[in-house]
Amino acid sequence: MRTRRQQSSSDPMPRQVGHRTVLLHESLKDLDIQPDDIVVDATLGGAGHAKAILEKLGTNGIFLGIDADKDAIQRAEEALNKYKTQLEQEVRKRTAFLDSIVENIPDMIFVKDAKDLKFELFNKAGESILGYARKDLYGKNDYDFF
Repeated sequence: MRTRRQQSSSDPMPRQVGHRTVLLHESLKDLDIQPDDIVVDATLGGAGHAKAILEKLGTNGIFLGIDADKDAIQRAEEALNKYKTQLEQEVRKRTAFLDSIVENIPDMIFVKDAKDLKFELFNKAGESILGYARKDLYGKNDYDFF
């Protein structure tokens, strides 16, 4: 009889000193993580599961890691730093893309602070329509001009 080899938690895997990731393959299979899922890992530990989960989530998913052990959280932060850097790069890329859209729309677009209604963002078309440079508008509200 022939059988197919399946990965199991007993397969040799890279591990950190003092921590061994267990049931990783079984967990990932059962969780069936999709790129836009929200995943909570309430036993962050050495971040072995977290790394594998983040690989499946990519930049569209949300991962929340929790642990009662402060040392485990510190180790996980170090182990997951690569993903933080990747995410920060993706956020910068998407922010730049959205900024370029807002800046080049031919209609005036502005954003005001909800509390005191001061201008926080102003696009190129708004400068042209109102005749004010955005640097002169930032931090001011309508009452400062009228």
